[in-house]
Amino acid sequence: MANSLYDAGRELFATGGIDWNSANLKGILVTSGYTPNLATDQFLSAISGGDIISSGVALTGLASNAGVCSANPIVFSGVSVGAVATYLIIYVDTGSSSTSPLIALINIGIGLPLTATGGNITCTFFGNEVFEL
Repeated sequence: MANSLYDAGRELFATGGIDWNSANLKGILVTSGYTPNLATDQFLSAISGGDIISSGVALTGLASNAGVCSANPIVFSGVSVGAVATYLIIYVDTGSSSTSPLIALINIGIGLPLTATGGNITCTFFGNEVFEL
């Protein structure tokens, strides 16, 4: 699956429900056990806890220009050795998985899939561009 926006996340951008520059945005790493459904997966709770292999890491250096949403690289630590990260998912952290909207599914251009070796995993966006609306 190519890098994509979740329909519900796209709708939140369109209606002003998400401000990329100030929202509490986080990323998680997810296994191939998760089968994305961009049309129906709306909240973080749509992803089985067993498929999430990292803690949520806050995005920093948020900026937007001409519809391009950018952020600094994300560094994940503490990922179990041997765990295979297939997707990076960006979401708004509300403090509850049942109300934390999914925004983007990323698996191309940042070195995924990869197998954790015990060190940090850094996901670097090309030119810091996370996605374009």
